[in-house]
Amino acid sequence: MNYLVNILSLSLNALIIFFQLTNALLYPLRIKVKVYTFIYIFLSLLIFSETLQQGTSYIIFIGYFIIIIYHSENKILNTISAITGYLISVCLNHIILIILYRFLSIDVATIKAEYSILFMLFYCILIFFTTKLWRLLLRNALRKMTIKIPKRILIYLLINLILCVALFLLNITYGETLGYSSNIINFNGVIFCTYSIFSFVIMFYIIKAVNEEEHAKNILEQYTAINNYALHLEKLYKGMRSFKHDYINILSTLYNYIEISDSEELKEYFYKKIMPFHHSINDSDITLDDLGKINCLEVKSIIAAKVLYASLQNLKIKLDIIKSVDNFFIDIIDLSRVIGIYLDNAIEAAQESSNQHLDIGIIRKESSILIIIGNSTKTNNILLEEIYEEGYSSKGSERGIGLYNARDILSKYKNVVSKTSHSDYYFTQSLEIFSTS
Repeated sequence: MNYLVNILSLSLNALIIFFQLTNALLYPLRIKVKVYTFIYIFLSLLIFSETLQQGTSYIIFIGYFIIIIYHSENKILNTISAITGYLISVCLNHIILIILYRFLSIDVATIKAEYSILFMLFYCILIFFTTKLWRLLLRNALRKMTIKIPKRILIYLLINLILCVALFLLNITYGETLGYSSNIINFNGVIFCTYSIFSFVIMFYIIKAVNEEEHAKNILEQYTAINNYALHLEKLYKGMRSFKHDYINILSTLYNYIEISDSEELKEYFYKKIMPFHHSINDSDITLDDLGKINCLEVKSIIAAKVLYASLQNLKIKLDIIKSVDNFFIDIIDLSRVIGIYLDNAIEAAQESSNQHLDIGIIRKESSILIIIGNSTKTNNILLEEIYEEGYSSKGSERGIGLYNARDILSKYKNVVSKTSHSDYYFTQSLEIFSTS
């Protein structure tokens, strides 16, 4: 009978350690490896627990981490998650022991003598669900992170957690030699919980700081890329203007030659093929010239790109910028995204309309900047209250692509007023941004 009780006790103890070390893994081991791990833990307890007692934990840890190194998809993250699962389990164990002694006057000796199997069964079930929950929380936290944690930070966290485990094992081993009195349980419980919370808080703030730093780097890279693109676009635009100027001069010279010539076929070709292109070049220059009044490269580049695209779609474009604009008073990346969304919708709607008009206006006032984007539409029945809804599809109307996202971006700015109107087959989107100074 005692033999069966000992085997059951040993099996439950092995299962508890197995759950402590494997349930929290972010990248679970294969079933075959899990079986090998459980057998290794069970045999370690069977062979060494009588002689080494708590010292068996060192053998189990060393062997288990070798298993993780050889069989894990992400070795460092898996080791960190395994250690955190173990630390939580040890803290939980001491909290339970303190509660039992404080409220039921049941100490460790009484548990070993009378409730050993029952306690281990209860603790095994509790550890199973607790470590599973911890793994779920870790995975959700990692999914929400926008960047990958640098390896050097992971190594630092791993070293800190290994030191934490070493402290735990030393205290547990020392406590066993002195006998698990209530004072030792209370002391260890306070030390373990305090150190674990302290370690987790440090880990949280380090990861948060790294996340914010990497996010700032990404934003800086975006700004740099946009600036480089804008400068490149401006160079292309200047080159195109120079080419157009030379081309128009050549056409003017050719025009004079044709006028004094008797070739009717040459005249007909010139007036039907060349002159219309001449007028379109002049018109596009008028449109693009106003972009020079925008002194913000990011905004200039997004408008230039959309205007050039609209020109290729043969839309009738009008761009009016009354005065030069240096500051738009909100984050330029956010403003560029919103303008891009508005123009994408305007171009799509104008293409489907009969008039095919696209109008862009930027007005610098005394204490605000007013941006107006208007376009012709094919229908006069647009439900303005629906186009900003999440998941709204533009299939049934001209507007809607990303408008929910645009409103979401602008919602964090108290100095922005957005207005939408539609009448007589013409849609208008205005954005007034007030100075915060």
